[in-house]
Amino acid sequence: MLVHRIAAVSRDDKIRLQLARAFDTAPASWIVKLHEDVPTDADVVVCGPDRYRDGYVLFDPTDPGKLIADIAARLATTAGRAIFVVGATGGCGASSVALHLAGISGGCLIEASGDDLRRRLAMPSAKSWGDVLEDEPIELSALPVAPGFRVLLAPPTATVDHVATVLERSLPVFDHAIVDVPKDGVAALAARGAIGVLVLAPTRPSAERARAIIDTHAAIRWAIVTNRLGPGSSLRRKDIEQLLQRKVAVELPCSAGLRDAEDDGSLLTSPLSPWLWQIKRLWRALATA
Repeated sequence: MLVHRIAAVSRDDKIRLQLARAFDTAPASWIVKLHEDVPTDADVVVCGPDRYRDGYVLFDPTDPGKLIADIAARLATTAGRAIFVVGATGGCGASSVALHLAGISGGCLIEASGDDLRRRLAMPSAKSWGDVLEDEPIELSALPVAPGFRVLLAPPTATVDHVATVLERSLPVFDHAIVDVPKDGVAALAARGAIGVLVLAPTRPSAERARAIIDTHAAIRWAIVTNRLGPGSSLRRKDIEQLLQRKVAVELPCSAGLRDAEDDGSLLTSPLSPWLWQIKRLWRALATA
């Protein structure tokens, strides 16, 4: 049985009491704690009206009986599958895309190698998925991250074969997994029926490298994402599509808010963010693909 950590957030004493009562019928597998501020180690964050932020579950004091169903819906996931997020070049933002897809979907994010996600989430000494290889239950290595997903961080000795084992053990537990994988690791994982998200900068060199990845792994269903990182060269969409011979799924604009979130070790949650709008569009397309 997978244990879920639920954070109930409010600074209003009356709301906190109503929240506590609303969890009287919660499943035994839910560990519920009251907080005044949003924690970083919860599977689902429930906010009272006084502390609500986009991306969390809103507690309605006028209909407290609805809360358990709302949380259960957030914990539910779509049909089991793996989604690989691959960068055409280093530094094109693939890890940020993978991180936010996991945050929106509520899935499990697997770091295939390196320590980019560990640094991005400011979790320098956190547990890795290396212990899973020693037959530890995967839910003990999958760390909860706000606003409600799990992350499996790579150990220093990670290999693609190890990632394949971790992925196979993750899907029965989490229903779907998002894997932040380097382009040289795609071949070993591609046979597992995954969908690929290919992230590239809107430049000719990045598009040409993306085309090489597509040609090498033609059997994968690719969703193409262009991520504009800053001022400078930016090929038009039709030029990129002509180079790739594929349609671009979404175009991500520059985002100062994303840079701020990176500095805080958190996810971008602003409902006004055009960058996040596009990531949500991408997830909706992936969930129904």
